[in-house]
Formats: sequence, structure tokens, C-alpha cells
Amino acid sequence: MTRKDEIGVTLSRKQAKLVQAVFDHLEKTGNWPKARLLQVAFQKEGDLWDIASEIDRRILILGDKYQEDSKAKLTVDGLALCKGSMSILKLFILALRVCVKQYIKIPENPLITYEQLRDELAIDDNACGIACLLLEGEARILHTYSILPDGKKTSFKLSPDILRLNGVRSIGGYLTILHKEKNERDRERAAAAMADRLGTHEPGDFLTRELKAIARRVIKDEKLRDTTLQTLDELDSALWSESWQSVCVLSGTACEGLLDAVMEAQADERGHPDRFIDKIKRAMTLHKVDERVSRLMDYIRDMRNVVHPSKARLDSGVSQTTALVTYALLGAVYKSIDDTH
Repeated sequence: MTRKDEIGVTLSRKQAKLVQAVFDHLEKTGNWPKARLLQVAFQKEGDLWDIASEIDRRILILGDKYQEDSKAKLTVDGLALCKGSMSILKLFILALRVCVKQYIKIPENPLITYEQLRDELAIDDNACGIACLLLEGEARILHTYSILPDGKKTSFKLSPDILRLNGVRSIGGYLTILHKEKNERDRERAAAAMADRLGTHEPGDFLTRELKAIARRVIKDEKLRDTTLQTLDELDSALWSESWQSVCVLSGTACEGLLDAVMEAQADERGHPDRFIDKIKRAMTLHKVDERVSRLMDYIRDMRNVVHPSKARLDSGVSQTTALVTYALLGAVYKSIDDTH
């Protein structure tokens, strides 16, 4: 039997039991459980650290086995998997909104005290302690905190990244932002891995003027050539202005323009396929491009479709790394086609 959350993390029975046990302890005591206490409770289930090792760290973080005071902690994503957690999740969102409001109020010195948070939310010390634990556990919300000799935290310095959460009103909205950020990080890693695996150059090795020279050599149709050259000029402007989403969209357009030129002599009675992906497949079938180039084109196509082309000038959700890798892959495509045509 498994339990699955909204982002597809599946937990086995043992894993779900462990995650629930951590939450139950938090709800009962107002603190995270020590790992060794859980170890004793789960001894019949197997080694605690073996069970936890298969759980995504977006869900559960288990301290070192050989440190006496190490604890088991859940992220907000992990709490969302637990039965009975909705009231604590709502508390987290309320505390988050107070912190965002405080940052906007005094961005030059964005501090919030424990007492401020407690009084603003009109909650007792136990609930405020839980809220602080959750805020501490989430990335890019709190920057640092002050602590007294007895271990009590007195104030928190808010991270400037907290502004990305302005407008969050529900746990669903918060998790949506987190999952979007994770997807972007995954896309960056995939882009870097693909560039390395396919032996492409580092971003920036291909200057736009070189791409334009290749376009002039390869594209024979005057109208298509002029359109592609204009796209490359716009791409150069987007690079200089650091409009990363535009870089991805324009790289896709420039790639498709060169592909149209390559396919010009191979159009059958049906004409060119309408969709970029169909053009890539047909180019492969007709041996106009090899598998390596088709894979590069397909990645560029995917990056172009991050958003609808009509929103190409909106630079949200695309990082510099992703954009520059996409641009580098465009250079690899242009050079490969120039070498073979």
C-alpha cells in the first residue's frame, strides 16, 4: 500500500508510517522528535535510516545516526502528506504572510521578533514555536536568527527571497511555487547534462554574428533568410538585455528557420509538416540531420514552448543558465548543419 502526494512522491507503508510519526510528535510536543526515539519505536520495521534513505529529502530530513541530538524533520511538502495536518499548514501560511508583510514594511532591516509573530497571529507559545520551526525548515524564507543562551530564539532576519512568496494565500499556492522552482532546477540540470553528453560548447562560445554568417550560407530562400537574420538580431538583443525567456523562444524560432531551409528541397506533395516536432522527425527520416542534431533541436523546441510564443517577452520561470545552454545548443545545431550542407 502506498500514499502519493500532488507531485508524485510515493511512500511505502513503512515510509508513510514514519512521516506520520514525525508529524504526530510535532503536533503533540511542539518540537521535532529525536531520531533515536524514532529508532526505538521503529525497530520492528527495520533500520530507521534505511527506511528514511528512500524518502525524498523534499519530504523528510533525518539527522546523523551517530549524533545523539539529531532529529527527524518534515518539510511543508512532507506535512501535506500527513493526516490531520491541515491546521498546522494553515498556521504556516498565516505566519508566512506576516513575514512577507514585515519584509515589505522594513526591507532595509527585515527583522521579525518571536513576540511580534505570536501577537500578530494571536496564538500561544506552543503554536508560535511550531510556526517558527516550519519557517526555519523551508528554504529562502528566514536568513538568520538570534538566540538566547537557553536556546530560545528571539528574532529572525527575513531572506530577500521571501518576496517571491508575496501573494501566497494557501498551502496549494505555496506548494505550486515550490514545485515550479524544482522543475526549473531539474530543467537546468538536464540542460547542462545534455550539453556535456553531446559535447557542445559552453554557453557564449557561439556569437550571434557567426550564426548569421551560417544562415546566409545555408538559407537560399531570400524571404526565409531575411526573417531568420532578423530573429538572430532580436536574439542578440535579448542576450544583452538578459531577457532569458526571450532567448529561449527566439532560439527556437531561429532553429526552426534553419530547419525549414534544410527541408526546402525535400518537401513532398503534402508540403512541409506544420509543427516543429514533425519537421524534426521528417528531417531525421530523410537523413537531413543525424540523431545528435535532432536531439539538440528537440531540446531547443521544448525550451521555446516553455510559454506560449505570444508571451515571449515575459521573463519569469526561465533562468540564465537554461537560456544560455539553449543558446549554446542552437550554436551547435547551426555549426553541424553548416558542416554537412
